[in-house]
Amino acid sequence: MKAKCLSMFFALSLAACALTGEGGLLDSGADFGKLPDGRHILLDTPRMWRRWTDSVDSEIPREVSYRNGTSQMDSLKGKPQGGGAWNGYWLRRISALQSGHQEHPQKYADYIIEQRRRVGLPELNGYP
Repeated sequence: MKAKCLSMFFALSLAACALTGEGGLLDSGADFGKLPDGRHILLDTPRMWRRWTDSVDSEIPREVSYRNGTSQMDSLKGKPQGGGAWNGYWLRRISALQSGHQEHPQKYADYIIEQRRRVGLPELNGYP
């Protein structure tokens, strides 16, 4: 089921990118390339890296706040997007990176690990 959802998301992202193009009014914000075997892949461009780091950097403080019991967010109470536990959230993000649709996936996974360590969060259970 997870793979099907990921494939669906990837296909929809590709369609949006093809329809809008970079800089278009409805720019998807994703940079895609094609592998020699014809598969499409999210490229590791400066724009994609910045979007990735921004997304991780916005989630880390929420996890810190949640773990410290100081979350001020009434509706989400510091839980990760989609609910559940933080450990599972990060493992799902890393798993999505490693699905074969991301250029240089380890660079992106390492960023999560490094940023969590930097602020003293516990190691992820089940990774690597």
